[in-house]
Amino acid sequence: MSEFYELVTAGPSPVSLADVKTYLKNPPSADDDVIQVMIDACTEWGEKWTGREFRANQWNLFLDCFTTRIQINRDPVDTINSISHLVSSSPVTIDSSIYYLKKATQFSEILLFEDESWPTDTDEREQAITIDFTTEQYRCGNTIENGIKRHVAFWYANRGDCSDCDSAATGAGMKSLYNFRIARV
Repeated sequence: MSEFYELVTAGPSPVSLADVKTYLKNPPSADDDVIQVMIDACTEWGEKWTGREFRANQWNLFLDCFTTRIQINRDPVDTINSISHLVSSSPVTIDSSIYYLKKATQFSEILLFEDESWPTDTDEREQAITIDFTTEQYRCGNTIENGIKRHVAFWYANRGDCSDCDSAATGAGMKSLYNFRIARV
């Protein structure tokens, strides 16, 4: 079974442009757009590296078929907005009274209530099931906010010299700072 995650709406970064500019000792306003791009990129890099959501994001998870336990590899999941499946190529929403969200520390699962079952009339095709869900911001004290500021500061000080995000993150010490990473196999 294949799965595909699509970011529908990215929430705001946990640090503001004003916070980062203060951290950078108030660079010129002409650099605001560049700094905002760096904030967004550093936030996304941190999310990918740790497997945790630094923002409240809205996602679609596409699946080929239903399973007894549907694992969502985004942490932390806040809500399941809807689950739909294709029947004769038309989307049909599944009533939320048959399933529930089981939250865990590294992933969440969608499970069926007792005596319930998933529909059996789903089209046999790739990505026939869409799960629309929202994550919440992972809380780790000030580590995330400080990490993003530090990461942006490194990029800002070395702009033009960093062609590789991963090397720049290593140089900024991000891999050791974000020690709450989820190891996915």
